[in-house]
Amino acid sequence: MRVLSPEALLRILQRYSQGHKVFVAFSGGSDSHVLLHLCSRIPTLSKSITAVYIDHGLQEESTGWAGHCQWVADQLGVKFKSISVTLSPIQGESLEAMAREARYQAIAALLAPGDIVLTAHHQEDQYETILLKMFRGAGLVGLSGISEHSNLGVGQLIRPLLAVTKQAIDDYAMGYQLKFIQDPSNTCIDFDRNYLRNIITPLIKDRWPSVDTTVSRAGRHCHQGHVLISELIDPLFQQVFCQQEQALFVTLLQALNPLEQPMIIRHWFKWRGLEMPSERAVNLLLTQVLSAGKDRCPELIVGGYCVRRFQDKLYLLKA
Repeated sequence: MRVLSPEALLRILQRYSQGHKVFVAFSGGSDSHVLLHLCSRIPTLSKSITAVYIDHGLQEESTGWAGHCQWVADQLGVKFKSISVTLSPIQGESLEAMAREARYQAIAALLAPGDIVLTAHHQEDQYETILLKMFRGAGLVGLSGISEHSNLGVGQLIRPLLAVTKQAIDDYAMGYQLKFIQDPSNTCIDFDRNYLRNIITPLIKDRWPSVDTTVSRAGRHCHQGHVLISELIDPLFQQVFCQQEQALFVTLLQALNPLEQPMIIRHWFKWRGLEMPSERAVNLLLTQVLSAGKDRCPELIVGGYCVRRFQDKLYLLKA
């Protein structure tokens, strides 16, 4: 969707099967306000919409923001729900990532099968995500960026504004005189994304004004490559996968080409719906866990999960 209109939004949503309810992740900021405003202008959609505000308790103003979001929802004639979540910071864990995971978990708990969640990620969000993943040495999955559609719990998560520029969103908000929240944390350059957005990107755009468009295009190319590789790897994965125990057969995995083994490991994580393991974690799995003697039961913690070898199988368990 390159032109912001209810008709263009509806065309995107019609690509996916729709359930009884549509939840719009609504922070009160300009992006999510524009998305909610567009949804409210679709007659066939407006009555099934619920705007959902998640209060992380990270800002003193967050309670007041909930009141603002309620007021906007009332003005647009849509239902509203505010949810408070409690974050328990873990040393070494990104506060941004924890807040994002808490948001998705809270919204997922609202969903019935087939329900839809809409978020207002746009083209510049996509550009930032791809660059940050590249800085961290990501592979094709990370460099594919944000997907337009994914599963969330028993429902679906759709990001219909990914092809829309931030400027188009701001122009829409100004044109309709939308009142939105300015989150002061967005200017804090202690966060990687804010540092990229506020310090680095303006310098890049001085030289390459369309960089968000071209980087997003590169992300689509990476996604196409990832999809093709996944289709080629899946038959190999099925050969070494134990469906009953959701485990991998060690002997069969070791018999594969050394270039195929790390791809199988990543495919396993993807099949389980987990974040891709780092290159270091995959290498440790192959060199320390997979290659251990049959009389040993080595294990490795990867994110919040434990990969454990027992006899001739690798198990992926909650840590």
